Amino acid sequence: FHGGGDARSPVVAFEYAEIRQVVAREEADRDVTWRRLLSSPASRKRLGLCFATAVFSQSAGNLLVSNYLAQILGDAGVRDTRDMTLVNGLVGLWQYVVALAVTAVVDRLKRRTLFLVGSGGVAVTFLAWTVAAQQYLDRDSQAAGRVVLACIFVFQAFYTLAWTNLVVTYPLEVVTYQMRAKAWVFVLLTIQVAAIFGAYVNPIALERIGWKLYIYYCVWVTIIFVVVYFFFVETAGPTLEELTYLFEGQDAKLHMMEASRGLGDPAVRDVEETRLKSM
Repeated sequence: FHGGGDARSPVVAFEYAEIRQVVAREEADRDVTWRRLLSSPASRKRLGLCFATAVFSQSAGNLLVSNYLAQILGDAGVRDTRDMTLVNGLVGLWQYVVALAVTAVVDRLKRRTLFLVGSGGVAVTFLAWTVAAQQYLDRDSQAAGRVVLACIFVFQAFYTLAWTNLVVTYPLEVVTYQMRAKAWVFVLLTIQVAAIFGAYVNPIALERIGWKLYIYYCVWVTIIFVVVYFFFVETAGPTLEELTYLFEGQDAKLHMMEASRGLGDPAVRDVEETRLKSM
């Protein structure tokens, strides 16, 4: 596929050689313990990104909408049981449709683009949501209540764009082959802990401060956006082997370039060194 149907393409040979080199390096560290996972800055950064992805996926407002939609709708003027059930079903269907659409285009878009557009959209949506909720509850503005209802659907679109699919994809792309099993356990554990925390905190906050809770989400999702912008690496484009250089720095890059000089095919060496120098 990468060689355009030519199994002898230098690109194919290069990627095969690259995979062999990285796997050979990781075979020397096949017995990865939790202590060893935390022993190097590169591994700690990988796990840090896994941790951030897991926490952000459960704290960007999805638990609020999914678990307390009835209360949110009540605060927006939707109190009829039939109407609540209809909106609840439409929200779930809308999220499913958006998730399918994102799945269809996820390989054509950069991971950071999805994270940033999704997180930025959620932050702006919560800002509008906060203002509309305040206007409805304090001034009984029916138009503001309809804005809150619209914000629920807009939120689901942006949240799904950023987190529904990438909470699985991104952590597995930033870790090495040998780290994947333990890293995924770590991600799942973090997701569960964050979900439990949100399940207990959100209802208390809604009861005590009402619409002001949305102000917290405006601030928190903005923090998420900043963290993603400055710390999340791009995993769409580079191979899993090339991502090693982003985490381990110039030493790993130079090691791979030295190894490339030992490849038999000059065309393969040229492809390898060109791609490495461009990183």
